[in-house]
Amino acid sequence: MPPLLRLWIDEVFDMNWIAKENDPLSNKDALIIVTTGGKEQNYTEDGLYGATISQLMLPLRLALKVNNIEVKEIIAIHSADDLKEDALKEITEQIRKKLITE
Repeated sequence: MPPLLRLWIDEVFDMNWIAKENDPLSNKDALIIVTTGGKEQNYTEDGLYGATISQLMLPLRLALKVNNIEVKEIIAIHSADDLKEDALKEITEQIRKKLITE
């Protein structure tokens, strides 16, 4: 997990929130969107990194779960550095539709 994201989680997800009845994030849904510089086949148990994106996102998924936030989906955008503009537009449109409908 990137250090800046870890800091944000530590600052935002204060343990006092869990004890409160009116936790503003409780019972919310989350969509995790992650980009990689590597190819999709590298992110398998047999791949270069020996783990799936879902496994790599475990600390974030657990932080959300502790706060009663349900992860609806993890979207991985592989080889993000090499995306052409058309592919980027298509991906952003797909994500936009998910955010509107879910």
